[in-house]
Amino acid sequence: QAVHQNLKAAQAELVDRRTELQKDGEDLTEAEQERLQNLVSMEVGLARYSEELAAKGDMSGIEQMASLIYPGHGHEPDLAAIDAEVAQLTAKQQSLEANQQKLLTDQTSLQEKAGAGDAEASTQLATVTGQLAALPDELNVVTNRIKALNLAKDAPHGFNDMFAEESAGLILPMMIPGGNMWASTYFLLTGFHAIHVLVGLIIFGLALMKTLDSKMAVFLESAGLYWHFVDLVWIFLFPLLYLF
Repeated sequence: QAVHQNLKAAQAELVDRRTELQKDGEDLTEAEQERLQNLVSMEVGLARYSEELAAKGDMSGIEQMASLIYPGHGHEPDLAAIDAEVAQLTAKQQSLEANQQKLLTDQTSLQEKAGAGDAEASTQLATVTGQLAALPDELNVVTNRIKALNLAKDAPHGFNDMFAEESAGLILPMMIPGGNMWASTYFLLTGFHAIHVLVGLIIFGLALMKTLDSKMAVFLESAGLYWHFVDLVWIFLFPLLYLF
């Protein structure tokens, strides 16, 4: 949803700019027009396509969209898989266009028969008209899906990296691979660190209730060394989490 909103907002910005320019008889530059077309293709063929799959319980589209936005180290887009999907979608596009042309021919024929008073033709005409009404949207999704996938082939490091090179105007929300595991481990260690600090404070608090003479020296020294040794472990582990 957030990706969809960001893409729509970026489109709206360019459309508003085009409206202002056209008042003075000007238009967007070729680069801006191409960017607008790419945004439309991504919004329809990437965000909307993935959301429709997710609504049917198929999360593969969401996962693929996340990897195309931010592939992560060593997870570049699978070009062979993209080519295979493009080939499949191209065949579907051609089938839809052929079906659309057939339905248009049938519609013309049925309109003539219905105009002559053929009741059965009128019923069939309503069915054909309904089928025709749904085809443009389906064709639009398939066409823009093909464009979005071809665009992904030119962005091996993800769409965010591609847009960063063009301008900093669009950063899409991204899912960091392993992000949940990283957060879980980080907060687990933070919790243990908190326990370690609390235990140390309790130990030294109890020691303060006693007379701090030579008899307590070994206890205080051992407790202090242990406490600071464990602290060094945390100091070592936390940077590792940030680095990896």
